[in-house]
Amino acid sequence: DEARGGRRGRGARAARPRPLTHGPRATPAATAPRETQYAARVSAPSRVWSETPDHAIGEWRNVLLTGWRGDITVGALETSRVASHDLHARHPDGLVVFNVVSHLIPVPDGPVRRKASSVLGETGGHVRCTATVIEGEGFWVSTARAVVATITLLSRASHPHRVFATIDEAAQWAETFVVGDGARATELGSVARALLGRV
Repeated sequence: DEARGGRRGRGARAARPRPLTHGPRATPAATAPRETQYAARVSAPSRVWSETPDHAIGEWRNVLLTGWRGDITVGALETSRVASHDLHARHPDGLVVFNVVSHLIPVPDGPVRRKASSVLGETGGHVRCTATVIEGEGFWVSTARAVVATITLLSRASHPHRVFATIDEAAQWAETFVVGDGARATELGSVARALLGRV
């Protein structure tokens, strides 16, 4: 038996040693910070401030991106206000605000509209431009555009603000306001889609 055991031991393939690793262990993707997960993807936000089934708020270069796919709330608008000031501290030459409003989301009520006007009025001084995408067609789009126009008027913000039907059109217009060498409209559009989970 010992002889057979010896032959078996000599004929068995030796286990390969595991390669040594240096430095901290990699964080599993499931628990990685939101910034890390998004930054690892091509043309994605470098930071996500907030994400729920109803909205997503993120940043890329000097662009503050908001995506609205459900109820717009006062709390979410407050997060966008804080994010705007934080991003401006790192980009004192000004920001681009890029909003995407999904088709048929509930029209915001009075308190939400007032909060939106307040945020826009407070942060408008450090914004280079605002591009708002209102997706879809029909009566709902006309209503949503009217709401955006009212919010903008009440805020008294003086920077350029335009409304578009598609992300690509808005990105093409806002491209020249984005800081950084080689910033392209296609890249900005990709970032907006990544934030909304459409990639």
